[in-house]
Amino acid sequence: MHIIDMPTDEVHLQQAAETIMLAFAENWPGAWDTLEEGLQELREMMVEERICLAALIDERVIGWIGGIPEYDGNVWELHPLVVHPDYQGQGVGCALVQAFEQRVAEKGAVTIMLGS
Repeated sequence: MHIIDMPTDEVHLQQAAETIMLAFAENWPGAWDTLEEGLQELREMMVEERICLAALIDERVIGWIGGIPEYDGNVWELHPLVVHPDYQGQGVGCALVQAFEQRVAEKGAVTIMLGS
C-alpha cells in the first residue's frame, strides 16, 4: 500500500467515490448514496487549499482522507476518513491518519479536530 495525493484521473476518482459510498452504506445510510454524491464530496475536498490523500493497492483506491483548514490554517478538520469495507481493520485508516498528520505538520498547523 502507498499513500499519495488523490490522483485526478477519472478512473481513480470513480474508485474513490465508490469507496465512500460503500464505506458509509451500513453505518450511515443516506450519506453519499450515489456515485455523483461521492464525486461531489471528492471534488469539494480536492480544492487547492485542502488536503486529499489516497491509499492505493495495485493502483486501486482503497481508502482516502480529507482535511479542511480552519483558523488561518492553524487547525485542520479531518473530513472524511474512508476505507473500503474489504480493507477495514487492516491498518489502512491508521496509515491515512498518520500521513494526514504529517501533511498538517508540514503546513505548520498544531491541531487536528474531528467533527461528528
